[in-house]
Parts: sequence; C-alpha cells; structure tokens
Amino acid sequence: RPWYESLLEIWPTVLEHPADRPLRSAAFVYSESSWRAHREHIVEGDLIIDVRNTAADDVPFLYEASRRAGVCAGFQLKDSELDKLTADQVDTLVLPPLKGMSAKALKRIRALHRQGVNLVACEDVTGLEDLFGVRDTGVMHTVTEVKSAGGFCPDLKEYCDDERCRGRYEADGAEVLLKAEIPVLTLKRNAKASAAFFNVPPHLVKACRLHTRVGYGKNNISPLMEKAAREIMRRFSDTGIEVSDGELIACRTKDGAILIAVLNTDMDREKTVEVRIRRGLVPETAPEVNRAVAELESGRHGRKFRTALPPHEVLVMVFRRS
Repeated sequence: RPWYESLLEIWPTVLEHPADRPLRSAAFVYSESSWRAHREHIVEGDLIIDVRNTAADDVPFLYEASRRAGVCAGFQLKDSELDKLTADQVDTLVLPPLKGMSAKALKRIRALHRQGVNLVACEDVTGLEDLFGVRDTGVMHTVTEVKSAGGFCPDLKEYCDDERCRGRYEADGAEVLLKAEIPVLTLKRNAKASAAFFNVPPHLVKACRLHTRVGYGKNNISPLMEKAAREIMRRFSDTGIEVSDGELIACRTKDGAILIAVLNTDMDREKTVEVRIRRGLVPETAPEVNRAVAELESGRHGRKFRTALPPHEVLVMVFRRS
C-alpha cells in the first residue's frame, strides 16, 4: 500500500511533466552475450531449485547499492545500444563481465571512457584490462577474509564463506582498495575518468544468507561490499544533485523543466532530507513542490533545500525555465 500511495502522489506530476531523459547519471548495461559466455551457474535446492548466474546478478547488485547511496537513478540499456550514448548523458557505465561482448561494444566503452565516463565492472574485464589497471593471471583464487587495503572502508572486514567467490586478476597499475588473497576491489584513475573493478562477484561474499534475502543488497549482502559499492557509485556520480537521505530520481521533461523526486524508503521513520543542487543546473526561480520546503542556501555553491519526509512519502520538485 505505501508504494501504491507514493505512486498516486507523484502521478499527476508525471502526467503534467512527462519525462524526456534522465539527467547525467549511470547507465546499467545488459548483455545477453555476457550471460551466455559466463558458464559457471549455481544450482541449489531440492523441491525449490535456485539457479543463479553471477554475471546476471552483478549489475543489479550495483544498481541497488547506488539507489541506497542516494545516487540518481540511471537507466538500463543493451550493449548493442552503446553507440547511441554520449558522454554528456552518462557519468558511469556499470558493466557486466566483459567476456563474450562484441569488439564493437568494447571499442565504444573505451571511447566513452576516454571522453570522461567512469567504468565499474565485476569478475571479467577481457579486452579492457589496461583501462582497469589489472592483469589476468589465468588462475582462480578463492577469497576468505576481505578487508581494506588502506583508507577505503577501514572500519569493516568480512569473512567470505562461499568457495565460489573467486577471482583471477592482479593489480597492474591500479590502486587496491579492498584485498584478500587477491585484490578484491581496484581503482584505476585515467586521464579524464576512473575505472573500478570488483575482482569477485560482490554479492557472493556472504552467500549463506541468500535464502533469507528480501532483495539484492539487503539482509543477504556483506556490509563491507555493500558499503564499498555505495561509495564507488557516489564518487562517480556527476548528476549535480545530492540528497542526504532517500532515493533520488531526476530528469528533464518534455516541456523543458527539470523534475526531482526523493522517496523516503523507511517504513517507520520520518526523515529530514536535504537536497543540494549544483549552481547553474536549475533556474533561480522557486520550484513547484508537493510539500513544505525550506531553501537554506542559494549562491555560488548552488542551492540547498530541506524538508521533512514521513515514512514512504515522496518530495517532488519541478524547476521551470522562464
């Protein structure tokens, strides 16, 4: 019911200001070729059979982590559509394992990265090892204890209890952020953008919890991997809008406005939410809103608004250009 009520609340705005395209945000890439090339399937259960392909779970895991990080909801696209993207439309490409993807797709990923688009990938970066700063050793290593290699997520560590949580790459120019028997998460800073690589399936680090899960990245996922994924997606985001809490959607509308929606996903608690908008992104006029909003700042650093969001309520802001 709360989800339905939130939908009803925003629906008149959707009808009045139909979306045209998202603001610059992440693109979550789907590739059937990647799925087919990834042959290690996990089959569990007796009466109820659970069949999983980690190549199909990597990108959804990162999407869910990005939503909880307050990063603007991006969009999904097929790898065959990459040539239609431009660098001003997307700040980050979230990629499935690259093995099996076409040479044309890899060439386009390389070109977008050269133009300033960040990359996030998991498990396999065949053909783009230089961008990620890693080298394929050809030997799979199972990880047991994952921990920080420096100042990244230094307060957490995780014991991996699934022997299928394996990787085969070593760092070759990339910074190691999380480590175990092998690098678990690496970061390579290139000329105009960065490339982050999860050497193992991040959602398998605590696989024993999979059968009690509600959804990706919730009760079943390692807190360390969840936090690492959120931090990477937050660092790479260049939408120009930040929220202190809640889930963010922001887009340009067909009538030339900018629409911002923030949802309080907590079922029980009211939250105070601040929305910071980069200078120049929206006009200086007052937005149309669906609830009381206080503007705290307006100046050379941009604009900042604050509101109180009851459980499962949504804030809608529409900025019209005169």
